[in-house]
Amino acid sequence: MPLQVCNMKKLILLFFISSLFASAKSWDDIKSNAPIISNSLPKAKNIGNKKNLLISTNIWIVVKTKNVEVYSHNRDFSILINDFAEKFLTSVSSNLNLKIPKNFHLKIYLFDTNNELKKYLDDSFAATDIQRWCINQSALAYRFNERKKLRKKLLQDDLPFLITFALLNAVDKNNTIPFSLKNGLAISFEQSVSNRLKKFSSDLANDQDIWVCYKILFDSAYEPDDDPDFIDVMDAEAAAWAMFIKAKLLEDQISELIYNLAEKRDLKKSFAKAFEVSLFDTMPRIEERVRQWLKEKFPANNHNIYYISQKNRILILVAFAGIIIVFFLTILYKWLKDLIK
Repeated sequence: MPLQVCNMKKLILLFFISSLFASAKSWDDIKSNAPIISNSLPKAKNIGNKKNLLISTNIWIVVKTKNVEVYSHNRDFSILINDFAEKFLTSVSSNLNLKIPKNFHLKIYLFDTNNELKKYLDDSFAATDIQRWCINQSALAYRFNERKKLRKKLLQDDLPFLITFALLNAVDKNNTIPFSLKNGLAISFEQSVSNRLKKFSSDLANDQDIWVCYKILFDSAYEPDDDPDFIDVMDAEAAAWAMFIKAKLLEDQISELIYNLAEKRDLKKSFAKAFEVSLFDTMPRIEERVRQWLKEKFPANNHNIYYISQKNRILILVAFAGIIIVFFLTILYKWLKDLIK
């Protein structure tokens, strides 16, 4: 999935004791669970024969509706994705209690393969255009896997991430919401977010030092040449913060936090107001709660889990069958040899 890189202003974290300390909610109250926002995805309308979705033309076919326009090389597929995107946009705006800006219009470009997408990104034209994605509310993805089948992850992960990120960018007109918070909220709507957090929890159990301090997390944006392992940790930790926020705050509290940050409000004050806690040592204490919540909700595995792809499973079966055949041929050879004697 393409990373949308936005420049962020530095956030200055202030440290002082508020006069509201006496009326602030106890830190233990953060443990109480508000209703968790659903990650369920809306179903796109049924498009006749599914085989038609595999057809590819040499032209871009666009389907345009109120908030979304989709470009792909297949008419039915453009219709399907446009319908899905409009429904998901409505769903995520409702879940986060965010109003879709009147001038919001997301353009989704769906290449046939990952190679075609990479080729586009390598073009000098794209190198200039990529800097305008945030402003132009454009998203790039691809629809076929290596076996020329439609990618399930497109609807499960890619589009939920891109649509959520685009909406948050549109709300963040001043570009003052931390990139990691927007990124984490977008990841939190992916169907695979639980697997990501389970792995992160296990990695933390083995090495506590991989946790990134909130000061770095909320004051950083990714660069194309950053270490992939560092990006994975940042993504997972951002998702942990986002899932914690969604688990502990009501929808109107989440939207208040987002809008306050979008209006250039201080990070610590915005979090303290959303969680209804004092300004004393706010961010470090919330950070500790996030770590504890992650540990409780996604306990570390004590053993490694290995996943074998369908292709590798077939290769293993073929190899095993080959061993059995060689074994029986060897026995047959010895039997025939003894028989001839």
